[in-house]
Amino acid sequence: MSRIICSSVSSKLQVSTSDSSCQTPLHLTNKTPRKLKLQNEFQAKNKEIKDMKKQINAITQRLVQVNTIEQMLTLCNKFLPPIYVNRINTKAVGYRYSNEFKQLALTIYFLEPRAYRFLQSTLALPNPCTLRCITTNYEITPECVLCADKMSIKSNLFYNIRKDEIIGFNETNNR
Repeated sequence: MSRIICSSVSSKLQVSTSDSSCQTPLHLTNKTPRKLKLQNEFQAKNKEIKDMKKQINAITQRLVQVNTIEQMLTLCNKFLPPIYVNRINTKAVGYRYSNEFKQLALTIYFLEPRAYRFLQSTLALPNPCTLRCITTNYEITPECVLCADKMSIKSNLFYNIRKDEIIGFNETNNR
């Protein structure tokens, strides 16, 4: 696109001049060193902004986790006995557990293994392998499970309290 500007200059000699100017097409000016430098700076700044946004998101997620951990610790202080609260954030390696603590760990593990894994690092609970070793010390006979939910119990079955077994079933070696 070009335009012609005509102007007359008044002077002693009434000289008439004409000036012609035009705009350079984009395909010639896009790749100039100045524009390339500015484009690179622009891309670098955009990348820096994206990285900072990622850092902000990561920090806010860590802050949320810290808040939940702090809430859990305050609830532990409120509801757990001091013997358990003192175990929070201590190393479980080589630690000797009291029988009471072992019973608590076994109870939590058998009720909900996922909850046990969640609490294991915070309360320094024993490893599940250790719990399995503890249960081998108990004499447990896997003969039957008595479920009293909506079932009728036959009248010829008796429960022996001393032996902790039900009398009246036919015993087999396989089961």
